[in-house]
Amino acid sequence: GWGEKIYVAAMNNIFNAMKGLRIFERFGFDLPKQSKTEIACVVDDYCEWFFHPEFFDWLNVENGHCLTDYQPPRSLPYLLDNNIDTQLE
Repeated sequence: GWGEKIYVAAMNNIFNAMKGLRIFERFGFDLPKQSKTEIACVVDDYCEWFFHPEFFDWLNVENGHCLTDYQPPRSLPYLLDNNIDTQLE
């Protein structure tokens, strides 16, 4: 719906309360140590990309093609443009 709102003050309180706390804990087991062999290669066939916020995607510098063709939900741009309460108090 269009009634969602992002409250920066509430997020700020949550982030401050969590600061310095361990949020995720690993579990499982440790694998035996293995020697690492470093392999280096020269990449000479590459593309340059830049992020374009209007497209919500990375665009190729040479041809302008999108990297992922991501299409955000219709409500996301509206939420980001109109429904963020930036008051910290």
